[in-house]
Amino acid sequence: MRPIWLYLVWMCLATVLVCGCSKKHLTNLTEPKAVGSLHVYCAPSGSTIYVDGQGAASDSGWYRDLPVGRHIVTGQARYFLTINDTVMVMADSIAVVHLQLAPVIRWGPDGTPKSEFSYAMGIAVDHHGNIFVADADANLIYKFDENGTPLTKWGATGNGGTLNYPLAVAVDAADNIYVVDHFGWSLNKFSNNGNWIASLGGWISYPLGVALDPAGNIYVTSTQGWSVDGAVIKFDPTGKVVSRWGPESLGVGSMDYPCGIDLDRSGNIYAVDMFKGRIVKLNPNGAYLTSFGTPGTGDGMLTNPRGIAIDAVGQIYVADSDNNRIVKFDQNGKFLTAWNGGGGDFFSDPCEVAIDPRNGDLLVVCPGSVWKYHKNAPPMASVH
Repeated sequence: MRPIWLYLVWMCLATVLVCGCSKKHLTNLTEPKAVGSLHVYCAPSGSTIYVDGQGAASDSGWYRDLPVGRHIVTGQARYFLTINDTVMVMADSIAVVHLQLAPVIRWGPDGTPKSEFSYAMGIAVDHHGNIFVADADANLIYKFDENGTPLTKWGATGNGGTLNYPLAVAVDAADNIYVVDHFGWSLNKFSNNGNWIASLGGWISYPLGVALDPAGNIYVTSTQGWSVDGAVIKFDPTGKVVSRWGPESLGVGSMDYPCGIDLDRSGNIYAVDMFKGRIVKLNPNGAYLTSFGTPGTGDGMLTNPRGIAIDAVGQIYVADSDNNRIVKFDQNGKFLTAWNGGGGDFFSDPCEVAIDPRNGDLLVVCPGSVWKYHKNAPPMASVH
């Protein structure tokens, strides 16, 4: 029996052909082994595409990931739709109507997809693949193994660190856990199993997000209630304030309501400016560098985004909450793609994203559940 993915591939192909696309002369075509990344090769009309026995392609043009949306070729260029680097069809226009990763696993507080968190908003992964979820409404931090099996929870009754609306969670190099407690106006440090260690940084006005650099410095986003006085505060590992970057220093980089925060490998800081629908990038000294994203629903646009994560090669994943999707940018802030769930289900208000430091797997938390995607999991794609 042929696997179901193969039928999906040929259904995509048939749809393209129905739309008036014609085949190009191809040689040594190989049958796709899996539905992998969707690429489009763009080459001058009339050029020949060769596909060798290993599925590798060569042409006189270039290739790129094709984001969701309709793309019409101008001039002499034409598109060659490829799946797993195997050329399928040639077209003058192509529309990607569905392009998203298939989640490997999804779960709630009891480790099954049938249960739901009260209102989960934060997520982080330690160096062993354990996953930590901050459930704000339940005042709890849940710990799961890499497969979503519940291990422990803490916060509501506390071990010296009772929580009051925990919004975000982060992990340091020693796998200690840091939690920003929104209504507790505090930053709490716990052991990996939930034993309270310390409250750091004193009173912090409505903390929203937290991240750490390799040296153990802690970065917290904070706001004065619902005002426009948003800031990023840097603490040393002991909780001493090192710097504060807010409206008085950021100028055009001033943030109304900074939520999620992360750092790239160069130490640059990326903060989610929720109300302005953008990502603000600061250098390691807190100087404004640039921003990307604008309010809206189109490609690269964001509506009340909350969370952010940056992978090992600098690609940026943003939880675009009100658009119910994850948006992916390259390291320069160029839009790459977006998706809204997978496995026949869809996100509802995704709040935060995290990257597994071991293998690059992506974790997404929505208020009710966690979604996990393998880094190399094949996306589901349909085109016409």
